[in-house]
Amino acid sequence: MSSLTGEFPFSLQTAHGILRGWQQETGSGPIGVFIHGFRSHCGGAKARALARHAQTHAYSWLRLDLRGHGQSDGDFSTFSLSGLGQDLEAVLAHLSPRPVVLVGSSMGAWLAVLGARQQQHASNSQIQGLVLIAPGFNFMQSYAANLTPAELRQWQCAGTRVCTSAAEPDAYILNYAAVTDAAQFDVLSAPLTLSCAVILIHGENDAVAPVSLSQRFARLLTAPYKRLQIIPGGDHRLLAGLPEIYQAVDQIWLSLAKG
Repeated sequence: MSSLTGEFPFSLQTAHGILRGWQQETGSGPIGVFIHGFRSHCGGAKARALARHAQTHAYSWLRLDLRGHGQSDGDFSTFSLSGLGQDLEAVLAHLSPRPVVLVGSSMGAWLAVLGARQQQHASNSQIQGLVLIAPGFNFMQSYAANLTPAELRQWQCAGTRVCTSAAEPDAYILNYAAVTDAAQFDVLSAPLTLSCAVILIHGENDAVAPVSLSQRFARLLTAPYKRLQIIPGGDHRLLAGLPEIYQAVDQIWLSLAKG
């Protein structure tokens, strides 16, 4: 993982190890935080492109690796949404009281929603906007649902499973606890109210996280402002949708500037 010109190393000690990444500062106002996807990291093409866009527009920005990913501490086999949620809480506390715009990709989009949901009843929510890129809502539930009952029982009895998928052809080990943990973070079964603007951007041809996930989420969501933009021909990585992603970030930033 390498920095861009103008970035400085970010590190945050948590109870579960050190989170690492890169940060750029243009003042004490809002700061964007990029949250990467499952088994990804903050050094990918999309993460770096967004950091460059932030530099061009003089936005304070942070991109970091979650625990067990990239350069941050942690054992990936102990992955859980709860654990990553604790990481996000630690980052928000570190940045407090600054307003934050969360820009999440795939799993990171799901995590961003969970962070905003947790702050929903706070008197002054720190999260002021969400840009959700190819959201992988409920992906852990979907993965488990595609296994046979025998495979699920074997995973539960063994405690761990060697996993692969179309999106992740390289094998990795995952605890069954990740499945039971994810059940409490369902965002597709009941209405949800968030107090910040939410923009979803999804590729029409996403074979990893179908666009129907964002369509369903948008129907369930109540927010001061919400918009779903579908990118014709777009895949899960959505590099072809970067202009639309930039526009979404700029739209939320402008709304914050107007107060």
